[in-house]
Amino acid sequence: MSKGGAGKVYFVLYLAVILELLIIIVERDEAEEHLIKKQKESMKIVQSILAQLQTGTGVEGLSTRPQDQIVLKDAAWANQPGMNLIKEERENLVEVGVTDVMNDLSKVLKDDKLDKAQKEARLRDFVLASNVREIYYQIWHSADDNKNITDFPTDVEIGEVLEKGSGINAESHGWTLLGYQLAKFDQNWLKTSVIPLDLAQTIQWFRTASPVYNLDAPVGDFKSYWNGMDGKAQFEYDHDTTLAPGTNKFPVSLKVRSFMARFKPPGRTGIYKLHFFSRTNKILGIRRDENATNVEANDEEKINIGTVQLTVKDLRSVVKEIDRTMNDVAIRDLTSKFESSQISGRVYRDGVDKRVIELQSSDPDLAREAKLYAYISMILSPNQSGELIQNQASMGFTIRVVKPNIPTAEPKIADLKTVVRVFDKLAKISLPFQVSPATGTTEIAKKPGTANVTNGSGGSASASGGAGAQWVNRNLEIPVAGSLSARAEPYIFEVLQNANGKKSEIVQCSVFVYPSNLTNPDEIKSAIEASWGDALELVALPSSGSTIKQDEFIMNFNLGAGTQTPPIRKLAIGQSDNVKIPPGSDKVELTISWKDPQSGDVVEIYSGSGEVGLKKPMVLTQDIKVDPIMNNSDPEFKVRGIVVKPPQVSDTERAEVGDVEVQVSASNVRDLKTNTTYKVVVVGKPRKITGNEYEVTLKLQGGKLPLTKGQVKGNVTLSFSATARSQGATSKPRAKSQSVSVTN
Repeated sequence: MSKGGAGKVYFVLYLAVILELLIIIVERDEAEEHLIKKQKESMKIVQSILAQLQTGTGVEGLSTRPQDQIVLKDAAWANQPGMNLIKEERENLVEVGVTDVMNDLSKVLKDDKLDKAQKEARLRDFVLASNVREIYYQIWHSADDNKNITDFPTDVEIGEVLEKGSGINAESHGWTLLGYQLAKFDQNWLKTSVIPLDLAQTIQWFRTASPVYNLDAPVGDFKSYWNGMDGKAQFEYDHDTTLAPGTNKFPVSLKVRSFMARFKPPGRTGIYKLHFFSRTNKILGIRRDENATNVEANDEEKINIGTVQLTVKDLRSVVKEIDRTMNDVAIRDLTSKFESSQISGRVYRDGVDKRVIELQSSDPDLAREAKLYAYISMILSPNQSGELIQNQASMGFTIRVVKPNIPTAEPKIADLKTVVRVFDKLAKISLPFQVSPATGTTEIAKKPGTANVTNGSGGSASASGGAGAQWVNRNLEIPVAGSLSARAEPYIFEVLQNANGKKSEIVQCSVFVYPSNLTNPDEIKSAIEASWGDALELVALPSSGSTIKQDEFIMNFNLGAGTQTPPIRKLAIGQSDNVKIPPGSDKVELTISWKDPQSGDVVEIYSGSGEVGLKKPMVLTQDIKVDPIMNNSDPEFKVRGIVVKPPQVSDTERAEVGDVEVQVSASNVRDLKTNTTYKVVVVGKPRKITGNEYEVTLKLQGGKLPLTKGQVKGNVTLSFSATARSQGATSKPRAKSQSVSVTN
């Protein structure tokens, strides 16, 4: 029996006892005629309520027709012939018991005591009574396969869950609330509907006018449990099913309203509870708009209990009679708080129920009076009749969602390099690897840049990941140039294989990207600026340091003078490599490249050249000396200690010094007393003194002579240039600058 049905039976019992009590009162107080008249009126009211509840206002409550197990398809066989017969989705019919008004339509329409407006009002009340006020569709889940499905939270406990925020992911009795949606009867639809007053047309209106139920926005993961297949809504009122032969025998009876609740789990197994909670309009108490200022009910206002209509005065007379004997302080205190809006209707109802249970063992008659007293208080309080148990029903059913226990191959990935090192000018990396099974999909779980997976050529029976499995080739394509910039830390790529609803272990590939250059380009240029007959010696240092094997690098030399050397696959050369500068060459060119071992693509990391020929002499000026000016009328002075060393031509022979020149590139000399500025000029050419030492004479010009003794001071910047000669060849000049001080 549904919770709504059970509540109605109890209500019938309470009213029956009140009737019995009133009869006793009548027999006991026959002498008081006025009192007897009032008691008879009360009995008549109670009898009408009792009769209505007994003749079937819709005690069905809420029911469904569930299907209790769903088997999820396995990706390995989901597309095989015949597998479309396995349905993962469910359409569940949910029927909510309402007041059956069909037999009472004619009574209202033929009642001559009612004018047109009154008949229209009664018909609108009938439409309300024959519809559901609101209905919740909730999805609960338990991951415990051995869950006791009867251990489920009560409506009170669910109400407490929903009062704490949205209630999503809240747990109660081992169940987790995943999501829900609320459908509400559209009062505006009823207000704007025109209901004909002809019986045949009225019945036809009930047949064709589909009530409108508005859906609140779904809460939580509710929408995840339906994929909208065939354009069907996840939750909706179904007017055609309501009128179809079944529980209803329309137009003779209209006992239930039908709703469709659809469900499709998104691959998550476990036990699901589809729970439904409804509020109906079987008892329509005092109603007020939310913004109404006058909420007090007048005696002539109508109350609908099923299809019976009573006035507020009728029920107040019943309350007055009960007041004579119902003296329970707890009930009166609760009622006072309820009528002054200190507590809600639900709290009031639950408090009364608790007190009635306490009274049943000590004073059953008082318990029944208290129950009826509270019910009538809720009916007479504006917008509170919805909390009556007769207007509520709930039920749910379980669906077990399982996956078939079919042995399937475990997805695997093999032979993917875990560390790759490249330079940033490489166009892309193409890394081959293998996956199993072939029916799966390969995904990049983490991909900086724009990497993708492509199919490789062919396949193999097995891979290093495991013998016996069927493997197929894949390539991890990673663009580098313009996508991955050089940096110290690696780029991490993660690849996995999806198959049969399972995932392989994630395989990581760390890609280090280095700048396409050397860290010592100046040293390389200096090393290739060699001389004829010299064996080149150099060590190239790439930005990758020692992390990439030397044999992946290629050095290509162009020594000039028609001499070529084969490519050298390393980063250093010495005397033993015998890379010598041939006589007559004027330039050495060097290109250093890295060859990607995967693709064979070549990336240049250095390109440069150096001039070659006879070596330049050395010009040494660290021991240079400047004589002071001795003759102030003829201000000449000498610069001595200029050393020019010719280069070694062979182990036993040294070249000769060629031309030696000295020029003044800048000067700043003046007489401090007269503030006269002088120009410094070279007199003649540098002269060899002894061995490799030279001197040159300089002179001051352009100022007042004679110089003021001891007052001339300044600086001169000299530019020295020297060449070497050997076997008819002259070297290029060696140039050097040196600043000296001038004094007198």
